Amino acid sequence: MNAILQPHAKALAFKKIESETDIETLFGLASTIWPICFKDVVTRAQIDYMLAGMYAPETIRQETAAGTAFFFVQSEGKNMGYLSYDLLPDSDGVIVLHKIYLLPGYWSKGIGNQLITHVFKEASTAGATAIELNVNKANSRAIKAYGRAGFFVKESLRISIGGGFEKNDYIMRKELI
Repeated sequence: MNAILQPHAKALAFKKIESETDIETLFGLASTIWPICFKDVVTRAQIDYMLAGMYAPETIRQETAAGTAFFFVQSEGKNMGYLSYDLLPDSDGVIVLHKIYLLPGYWSKGIGNQLITHVFKEASTAGATAIELNVNKANSRAIKAYGRAGFFVKESLRISIGGGFEKNDYIMRKELI
């Protein structure tokens, strides 16, 4: 990054989440971020339900074993958020960006853009031709950010996720070539 163009940009490090302690720390970080990030998007009951399922240690272990990487996003050794994406493209050349979350104190500082740029580079290096992600239709802040990064709405998805809750998302896509 050019410091002149982005003087607010921080030097980021990505620490792979591997140990049980890392998984516990990830759950704590997600539990701090999600209620703030999704307070106007879904109910607190749905936030709690999704956190319990998506960040359960066994879920993280299964996803990691299936080829999804999880990283703490750090600056100066401090966790700022976390990132998760597939390390290899699927048979259609797509890498899925599963999670990209920052603590609210780091919002609107260009860091999210740095994370997306990092994923673009990693996906290109892995031979991917596109990146896809899911975003809740009511999460206008994230939709705008992804749009600025070149993602477009590919399709709409509405499915039951259990517990009486639904996933009401857009699937957004960014072509890499």
